[in-house]
Amino acid sequence: EVGEAAPIGSRPLAMYVDGPSQIKVIRGADIDYASGLQSFRGPVRLVATTATILLSGEGIMFRAGPTSQTLRCDCPPAAQLDGVTCKIVRGKLDDELMVGLTVISTLVPGTYSVPVTCTNPLDIMDVMNWTVGSYADLANFPQVSGVDAVFVSPGFSVKHPLARFERWPGVPENLFDPRPLRRSGTILAFMLPARNSSSMPATARIRAPLGTFFEIDCLDDVFVEPEAVMGVGVTPPRSFTQLPPVYLCEGRFHRAYLTWLVPLASE
Repeated sequence: EVGEAAPIGSRPLAMYVDGPSQIKVIRGADIDYASGLQSFRGPVRLVATTATILLSGEGIMFRAGPTSQTLRCDCPPAAQLDGVTCKIVRGKLDDELMVGLTVISTLVPGTYSVPVTCTNPLDIMDVMNWTVGSYADLANFPQVSGVDAVFVSPGFSVKHPLARFERWPGVPENLFDPRPLRRSGTILAFMLPARNSSSMPATARIRAPLGTFFEIDCLDDVFVEPEAVMGVGVTPPRSFTQLPPVYLCEGRFHRAYLTWLVPLASE
């Protein structure tokens, strides 16, 4: 869009022109983490799909945003990297965490990932969005030109731990099947920590082991009724309360995101 600078909603000289037939941008950027608990140390997998060939000295930069000043991460050993070197630096102005992957020889377009080990801060942090892009002469970032346009991927917030979380033994009544590559069910039980009452809808993120696959629309795969969870005629322990109906379930490979229209009580 090209036009005269004017207040929002008033651009009398603006017009649209056709852009390039293929915009080259980082795709499928993903930040996959094990837990967002305070002081937890665990793996964070950074994933990105490039659209342009990258030459020696060019590379991919993962930026964790201005809320990541107290997040501490370490690059993996060189043996776990293929064709790139890893370096973690800090932003000069806002001290944000940045993970750079510099190409050693040539990196063809494709999907690449790197596992880094991070230690969450002791304080509670808001959700951080990671910005991922590829750049020329990565050693001089940010005074460099971009190769593929940036992509923003949702990150995570640091929170208090759950008061209780268990995975109960599976039973045939809830479709448990221990064989590989089979559709199977499991029972999850948890207790929320006591907190101030909230009027906001509740959300939850379930991260299963790598290799697990949730349907994109997984609402029909979530059961909260006692007879569906425990089996007909089996009564749950008195200390457990039935969850409200789940409004939305979105599956993304080995993760599922659940949404309720009501807040969940601390029980």
